[in-house]
Amino acid sequence: MATAAVVRARPTVLCVGRHRYLCEHVARVLDGFGVDARIAVGLHDAATVAKSCADSLCAVLCDFDLLEPLTEEEWHAIPLLATERLVITSLNRRHDEVPPLAVRGAQRFLYLPLTTRELALAAIG
Repeated sequence: MATAAVVRARPTVLCVGRHRYLCEHVARVLDGFGVDARIAVGLHDAATVAKSCADSLCAVLCDFDLLEPLTEEEWHAIPLLATERLVITSLNRRHDEVPPLAVRGAQRFLYLPLTTRELALAAIG
């Protein structure tokens, strides 16, 4: 009896940051964890990139510093941020250093300097 190898697709995420360097860095780290990471600079670019991979998109990882200045109305007006797929990321703030209202109810947060493969995959879902 022949056995068929099970090939699991790599999860696809969208890494959104303030500048390309940050997006590419996060994407490289996630690639090392077995995640297919797409990048977008800014929220406008993120909406465009998300449309191109909507069928396979597991999570949207967005830099907290990009989200922080948004008002609640602005936050909720951006469909990409209103999803359950949102994971807030930060290179300089831990989850407990961010006021709860600042994350507008988002449930997942990755402090990138301490992120392991297991933490990343759990946050992505």
